[in-house]
Amino acid sequence: MSLMERLERLNLVDGQLRGLSVRVEKAKTFHRAQTKQLDLGRQRTEEAKANLLQVKAAYGVVETEAKALDTQIETSRERMDTSATAKEYNALLVELNTVKNERAKLDETMVQQLDEVERLEALVTESESSASERESVVAAAAQEVQEREAEIAERVSELQAERDEAAADIPQEVLDLYNTLCEQHDGEATAHVEIESFRHKEFSCSACSMQIPFAIVSKLYAGLGQVQQCTNCPCIMLLGEDVRNELDKDSKKNVKRREKAAREA
Repeated sequence: MSLMERLERLNLVDGQLRGLSVRVEKAKTFHRAQTKQLDLGRQRTEEAKANLLQVKAAYGVVETEAKALDTQIETSRERMDTSATAKEYNALLVELNTVKNERAKLDETMVQQLDEVERLEALVTESESSASERESVVAAAAQEVQEREAEIAERVSELQAERDEAAADIPQEVLDLYNTLCEQHDGEATAHVEIESFRHKEFSCSACSMQIPFAIVSKLYAGLGQVQQCTNCPCIMLLGEDVRNELDKDSKKNVKRREKAAREA
């Protein structure tokens, strides 16, 4: 088995491993997203509860002030009933009206506070209900992750053994290059030669679609055991069966031409 064939085998196994890991990663991504939403929901609930306590405390303060004004109003009325002169009565009346105005303002404040208490209590109830539903979703998502991991565990173990076997036949410097490219390009370290125009010997890289020199294709076809990389992107070039077959046909034609030329000479 040539170096290119060994690299292709390694790339195939890695592709299968990535495919399996994607299934699990999708489940993990969903679980993380739902967990984040749950945490945000819990945070909003706690904030609503804290605001609710503050509003209730503020309402209590205003209610106490209102009761004090009620007492003051009652006292003013009693003093008016026992006032000895019109001047004293009028002074008490002005005082009474001032206190009543203050009391009316407190009533408005208390109504607003009660409205806010009602709103926050509804928000807390809704948030807690939503959190309960989200907890069920998170639990189901976590279960899905475990199930998918269990489903692929045996196959991943088999593929990892295959990968180790494939990697063992590849020179360390080539393996290092392959692994580095995998890390840099989301697991895609290799690319295949594609035919653009065989007649004009125009070929391209399947990864970046850019044209590659025919010299690279020739070296791959010759099987020199040397790694050839795309001149545009750094992918390791591989020669697929379709391209190899076309090159085989072309090589046979060239042999026949040379033989014919030799006979005619």
